[in-house]
Amino acid sequence: MNFSDRLQEAVGGYPPLFDRDISVDNVDPRRSCLQPVYQRFRDASHRLALPPDRGEWLDFESGRKPMLRLVLDSAEYRRLLQHSRDFGWVTALVDRSSSHEKSSVDPSRKTILLGREIQTVKEAARLDSELLDGRVTIDEWQTLGRRFGELLGYPSCCVEHFISLPPNASNEQVIRSIAVRSKRFEPWLNNLTMSAYHAICWFPCRYDCDASLRIARHVDGLLRTSCSSNHYHRVQHFLSMPRLVFDERRQLLFGGAVQHHGRVHYHSVYSLFSFDFQPSFVWTDWLFFIDVVMHFQQADWFEHHDPLMVIGKKDATTVEFRCHRSPTWMPFGWQDG
Repeated sequence: MNFSDRLQEAVGGYPPLFDRDISVDNVDPRRSCLQPVYQRFRDASHRLALPPDRGEWLDFESGRKPMLRLVLDSAEYRRLLQHSRDFGWVTALVDRSSSHEKSSVDPSRKTILLGREIQTVKEAARLDSELLDGRVTIDEWQTLGRRFGELLGYPSCCVEHFISLPPNASNEQVIRSIAVRSKRFEPWLNNLTMSAYHAICWFPCRYDCDASLRIARHVDGLLRTSCSSNHYHRVQHFLSMPRLVFDERRQLLFGGAVQHHGRVHYHSVYSLFSFDFQPSFVWTDWLFFIDVVMHFQQADWFEHHDPLMVIGKKDATTVEFRCHRSPTWMPFGWQDG
């Protein structure tokens, strides 16, 4: 498939967020008028250098977290087995043969439970397999989920909130349910992007959950002393940026954001692509940049009155859109103006 065909396919599969059409002609980065926009899009100066699961490993290696759940390709799995033998850890593969996820999960990747006690690791792998099977009843979902969360060292309040939701709830639905319960959005609990660095790997019951926050601060202390100050401050900056979340990948991250009378003012705005390069999302990220990010970068404030999004610069409104999908405002590191 050539470039034009890939672009056509990407446009056909992209659901616009605002009430305007996206055509191949107005998103083709080869066009001279889009070259400056494309150069801004591909700027990699903000990329995070730390592995996304660094915090999880620090928590496990410190002895607090009893078990890790990992999804690895075959080469990574072989390296993990050797690493586990060196440290006396044990692993168990999760059987995904009857999983409702099997159509969307790369069959070459394996789900592994890693821990210190073979009995609990095998139990967790069995529970994981049963939970992935879409045929569990509500009672089974809650009973199995409660025990699984306990084995992995998740706070009980967070487990209880998660299993109170339907078994088929999407990550986006879970995140929205947490956001409406939260009075504050603590940066340490910002794990909206699991493919980038995060301190905790479970859904907190609130983004100001005390139990999760104690663990995340413990991990933050370990990170601070185990990486360079440059890497640490990059991660803290990323986690502390307020976000306007449309879905798991299409998110706006704001620098210098403050609010005055319902209007959010900001100095800069980015997409996840600026911090987290994922090859499988490059086309989506580019179309999102054209569809949404570019307009916010040409402004310095926005107001959202569902379904209307108003964007402006200084005292003037620059553009108004009707949102096809209502975003969730998640003010991590928030400053009240």
